[in-house]
Amino acid sequence: GAPLAAVLIWVLGGFVWGVRVTGNETLGDRMVLEAAAQCGVALGVERESFVPKEAAHRLVGLLPQLDWAALNTDGCFVEVAVREGESKPEMVEEKLSNLVAEREGLIVTVEAESGRPEVQPGQTVEAGDLLIAGLYRERLDPWSPRTKAYQQAGSARGRVLAETVREFTVHVSAQAEEAQEGTPQRRVTWEVLGLRLPGNVFLEPEGETRRGVRRTPLVVLGVELPVALEVETVTPVTREKRTRTEEELRRDALWKLRRAQRAALPAGAVIREEALEWAFPDGMCLLTARCRCLEDIAVEREVLVKETENEEDF
Repeated sequence: GAPLAAVLIWVLGGFVWGVRVTGNETLGDRMVLEAAAQCGVALGVERESFVPKEAAHRLVGLLPQLDWAALNTDGCFVEVAVREGESKPEMVEEKLSNLVAEREGLIVTVEAESGRPEVQPGQTVEAGDLLIAGLYRERLDPWSPRTKAYQQAGSARGRVLAETVREFTVHVSAQAEEAQEGTPQRRVTWEVLGLRLPGNVFLEPEGETRRGVRRTPLVVLGVELPVALEVETVTPVTREKRTRTEEELRRDALWKLRRAQRAALPAGAVIREEALEWAFPDGMCLLTARCRCLEDIAVEREVLVKETENEEDF
């Protein structure tokens, strides 16, 4: 064991055993490592094959997001230290918008963070109706001494909760497929300085398979060498058809219905009432749900304003 370890360390001592990245914030390690490899710095290359200062200079040229880079060597390991430049803040121009109803419903509450509410609780609205105005003219009090109303132009913000009625329909086939696993096979691969060497005879099974990989690096005297054993388990899978029972059809249809409801309803929506209707036509299960929901129906709609000579016109 010890003599073999000494020989391995002596043979591999002239190569790079590992490369790590430090100082990156928005750039991913993989992007930096790929650029470093283009500069000649990668796992398994000879330690004398690159000059750190020249490679760091090339790295900054390849990645315009970097202000500075340096390569620090520690024996057989290389640290790619980088510093990213400060990104310029994007100028975001506020757009003019209103909040309108996405669907019909009965208004329950109106919460306007900016803009003027145009509806009241208890009011019924249709899809497209104005809920909160971001672009409006002041309503003057008839007893006010002022004769000219101010104009407000901005983005409407807020939420409008309403009771809505939604209908969902899902269907599930009575025919189902079940996966049957065969005898697992194992493919053994040795990784040495980035090279992959087969460790056994392996025949790739035909058809569908399930795979799992376990990688074990070689550690000698507390040092992880650029040598690893990879074992991939490949399990053949065959599928058999069968007919679901009515209980299974009901269970699967209800599960599919819940997924459809989560996908369709906005965040925070609540189903207050639900009526389910089951049918089993032509070897399938048909499930229809009529739901009374509480949801935010407000959606933003941009307002395009045409400049005019008259200040009082939008």
